[in-house]
Amino acid sequence: SRHEQGKACGMPQSEVSGKSTATAECEARAARRLSRRRREIFWRKGGAADFFYGTAVDICGKLGKTLAKKIFLSIVKMSGIIKRYSELFILLKREVFYMKIYSFFIDDNIFFLKDIASQRPNSIFDHFYLGNLKKLHEKYQVKFLLNLFKGDQNSGFMLDEFPDDYKAEFAANSDWLRMSFHAAFDKTHYFDAPKCIASTAAEFIRDYNFVKREVTRFAGSECFLFPQIVHYVDSSLEIKQFLYDEGVRFLADRRSLFEKLSEEKGSVVTSYPDRDVPQLTRIPFEMVINNVPLDEVIPQLDIRIVNEKRNYISIMTHEPQFYPYYWNLIPEHWDRLDRAFAHLSANGYTPVWGSLISTGDL
Repeated sequence: SRHEQGKACGMPQSEVSGKSTATAECEARAARRLSRRRREIFWRKGGAADFFYGTAVDICGKLGKTLAKKIFLSIVKMSGIIKRYSELFILLKREVFYMKIYSFFIDDNIFFLKDIASQRPNSIFDHFYLGNLKKLHEKYQVKFLLNLFKGDQNSGFMLDEFPDDYKAEFAANSDWLRMSFHAAFDKTHYFDAPKCIASTAAEFIRDYNFVKREVTRFAGSECFLFPQIVHYVDSSLEIKQFLYDEGVRFLADRRSLFEKLSEEKGSVVTSYPDRDVPQLTRIPFEMVINNVPLDEVIPQLDIRIVNEKRNYISIMTHEPQFYPYYWNLIPEHWDRLDRAFAHLSANGYTPVWGSLISTGDL
């Protein structure tokens, strides 16, 4: 309730009672991130400034410096409040412009669902894969996005065979564990990947809707999130337009491409408009952890953290390399994740949903 939110944030109860639910919730979320001194300033300003500050921090606070600044200055220009609330401007600049965030996703997921469907453990976290992800979340507050295949071609397992017995448990952990569409199968591609089976835009949309429907059935709608990447990275104009209509605004692309663009430009390139759908912004995934030796995890992250001073870092890995029965098992895979998350946390980076950067619901 709004009353409970007010108590939790330490704000005056009279400030809570007279405001709309939307305003109160927005302010409460912002106030939770403020120190006692900043809360005092926040509530003393009152009225429209409360709503402005809460909205700006909540929606813009983790977008990255360039976009946050653009949105913030647009609001200031329209409202003219900068002269009246200079102290809020200073706080907002500190809270918003220099926020450091990272996102993490895992591609090619299907094994954990196949195993749980056949083994039927009491809890989804009794399976080693989700159990270890939960331990990492509890240690570093990581948010995990698991990109799914609709089935496993080797065993014949399909998502519609997964039971809905664990729906409540998935939903209860949806604040840090969500799933998305990746592809029909491992060998499916949507553009031009070698040694793979081509798939049309119509087939992509069919497969996407299948995975979305099944995740909603067995885990709840709150557990499905639109993707941050497409299998084998690229796809057709029609597919990208469909993803844009679904809410996608940022799509990951290979780090090597950004290095090439940076070399051509003579400065670091961290994003660029998609060539087919310019409203989509392409951003790099900085590290594929299953390809990085344990001793190289920190040095490679430091290229982004120290040398390039990135506000936003996207890293990823793949599910199969965690499994003893997979031909390319990486015994130290979990250690690599732990080292990466520990280093990002030590350098002040906050984990977020990369797919939701453009919405502010991180």
